[in-house]
Amino acid sequence: GECPIAGLCNYQTYVLFNIRQLTSLDTLALPEETKQLAEATFMKKNPEETKQLAEATFMKKKMYYNMRIKTLRRNTNNAIRRADQGRAAKVGTSVEVKKVILRHFKDIEGELGQVKSYSHYNPDPSYVAALESKSEKLNQAIAARTAEIKKAQDSLDECKARVHELSNEYVRRLIVELETGGNIRLEDGKLGDLWYSSCVDLVNSRFFAADFATLGITGLKVNRVTRIHNRFLRNRFEERLESMVDVSDSTYKRSLEYLFYGESPELPGELLRAAEDGFRHPSEYAALGLDGAVTLSNSISVIDVPRLKEAPASYRTSGGRSPLVGQVLVSKVFLGKCVQESALASPATGSKQSKKQVLTSKAEYPDCNSVFRVKQGDPKQRQWYVFDNALVLPEYLVELSA
Repeated sequence: GECPIAGLCNYQTYVLFNIRQLTSLDTLALPEETKQLAEATFMKKNPEETKQLAEATFMKKKMYYNMRIKTLRRNTNNAIRRADQGRAAKVGTSVEVKKVILRHFKDIEGELGQVKSYSHYNPDPSYVAALESKSEKLNQAIAARTAEIKKAQDSLDECKARVHELSNEYVRRLIVELETGGNIRLEDGKLGDLWYSSCVDLVNSRFFAADFATLGITGLKVNRVTRIHNRFLRNRFEERLESMVDVSDSTYKRSLEYLFYGESPELPGELLRAAEDGFRHPSEYAALGLDGAVTLSNSISVIDVPRLKEAPASYRTSGGRSPLVGQVLVSKVFLGKCVQESALASPATGSKQSKKQVLTSKAEYPDCNSVFRVKQGDPKQRQWYVFDNALVLPEYLVELSA
C-alpha cells in the first residue's frame, strides 16, 4: 500500500538529505529522474543538483532552528541573571540588618557572660533578666531574618528549576520540529486564539467541584494551552475514519467526542509521548497490567483526582513541580460502535483501586470499537475505553493549576 511517510511535508527533501546513497525515490531511479519530478520538486534539471538543493534546504532549516535554540538559551540565561539580581536586591537589606542584629547579640551575650562570671559579685537580678530578655529577642530576630533569606533563596532555586525545565522543553520541541520536517509541531496558544478559549471553556465545563472538595480545591485555572500539529497522526486518523464510515455523510460526527487523557503514575511522560508518537497500541497497555485500551474521560475529576490524592502532603518538592499543577491531553476521538460496559465491571469511581478490580479489553467486546463506564453517583461523568489507538487524535495539551 501507500507509504504513510510519503504524505508528510518536506518528505523528499529529508529523504534525499539523510539517505545519501539513495538510487531511486518513489519507484523512479534518481540518475534518470525525469524533468517533471525535478522541476516540480526542486526546480532543477539533473539529479545531482536535486540532491545538492535538498542538502542546502536542510542545512538552511538546521541553521534556522539552531539560531532559535541559541536565542532561547540566551533568553533563559538572561532571565536567570535578572532573577539573581532581584533576589540580591530583595535580601540585601535583610542580610545587612541580620549582621547588625548579630553584632548586638554577640555584645549582649558577652556582657551577660561577664556578669555571670563574677561569682563574688551579686548582680542585680532585674539587670540580668533584662539582658536575657534582650538576648532572646535578638535571637528571634536573627532566626526570622535567616528564615526570610532562606525563603527567598528557595523561591529563586524553584524559579530557576522551572525556567530550565521550560527552556529544555522548548528546545526539545524545536529539535523534534526540525527532525520531523515540521510534521510534528507544538504551538503555544494566546488568549486571543479562538481554539485557546474553546479549550478553556471545555475544561471549565468538565470540572466537577464536588469531587475536589476533599482536596480543598474549589476551581481550576488554565495556565497554558498547546496545540498539537502532528500530520502523521492526523493522516492516520482520517484514513482509519474513511475506512470505517462514509465521511460525506455528516451523521458520523455524532460519534466524535473531545475527551481527556490525564497524567498517570504508571506511565510518566506519557502525555508528551502520545502527542509525538500517538497513543500506544492497546496490547502494550495490557502488557503493562493496565486496561487493554486507550482510557479517556469527559471528566477532569476521573482523570486527575487519583493523581492529586497520591501527591505527597508537602506538595513542594525540591526542583520539582507542585502536584497542584497538572496536565491533560485533549483528544478528538471517534467512538464508533460504543456500548456501556457490562454489569460485571465495577463503575468508574475515579480511584486507582477501582481501576485494578476490572481490566477492560477488546476480547470482551469483539464487535465494538469502544465501551464506556459510568461514574457511580453521577451518570454525566464517563470513562471510555477505545480499542483502536488510531481513532484517538491528540490535539491540545492543557496545563492546569488548582
